[in-house]
Amino acid sequence: MGVSYLVILGFSQLFICIEITTSGAFQGLGRTLPPSLTGIILTAARIPMLLVLSKTALELDGIWWSISISSILKGIVLFLWFLFFMRSYGKGMKEGKAQIV
Repeated sequence: MGVSYLVILGFSQLFICIEITTSGAFQGLGRTLPPSLTGIILTAARIPMLLVLSKTALELDGIWWSISISSILKGIVLFLWFLFFMRSYGKGMKEGKAQIV
């Protein structure tokens, strides 16, 4: 069972790194809401996801897949949110009215 868990978790490791890095970037800019929201919402989404996936042919592996899927989504959502934030911040810099805080 441990081997199955580690193989499934391996799919999300890159996205976990992206999530941690982007979260740190947001916090460094004084914006703690985006990492908090994505973390709370997508971590809570693991419960219904694991209930659905564990009823399929995945059975116990459905639990591990729900953890990996939510981690992948957190990395993607947080990174895209950061890109959007930086793009709007860059436009504000050009117009001379950009403020981080």
